[in-house]
Amino acid sequence: MADFYTGEDSSVTAALRELDIVENGGTSKEALDNLIEYAEEYQENLSMYFAPPNGHGHYPYVLEILSENSKEEVSDLICSHAG
Repeated sequence: MADFYTGEDSSVTAALRELDIVENGGTSKEALDNLIEYAEEYQENLSMYFAPPNGHGHYPYVLEILSENSKEEVSDLICSHAG
């Protein structure tokens, strides 16, 4: 599900191809935390995020991320789908 890239500045970018979302952090953990924050913000502002045509496709992935019980489970979910 996620592709990870390390930049010249050693920051890590996590890209979710299915969602067309890219998050950056100092480490892969920070990048994953940013993806979780996106899912939480999506849920909190559902009408704003769901309304655009490209936002509809994010919904099932957001629900899947939010259904996990811990950040470790989210990490396992995202990393287990990595291409």
